[in-house]
Amino acid sequence: MLGIELAQHYIRDLTDLPVSSLVPPNRPDAFIRVDAGTPIRTSPVTDETLIIIQVYGPTLDDVLDEITTIREAMHLIDQIEPYALGWDERAGPHRWPDSDLPTVHRWQITGTLIQALQ
Repeated sequence: MLGIELAQHYIRDLTDLPVSSLVPPNRPDAFIRVDAGTPIRTSPVTDETLIIIQVYGPTLDDVLDEITTIREAMHLIDQIEPYALGWDERAGPHRWPDSDLPTVHRWQITGTLIQALQ
């Protein structure tokens, strides 16, 4: 399982919002986008992947609640997901406006997901 798949699976269990790696073609009012950089093999049995998590929504309060919940949960991923070995946050929640969606709030966090290979 790739790091992006592991992160998406974990985040889907945290929220009722749709989770995808792209902005959905029929964009809902609120959703979570989880994207990733290229995995880096750090040992014969581990990968590290930069994970980018963005929360989109119509109200700032809802977006901040959702991103805060995800942020806290990512620090516990290794206690829930058997192949996750840890989360190293790179940038905490920050505003990340989408110029294509000026009326939508978007906030982002990034971190490195360390995982065991299957």
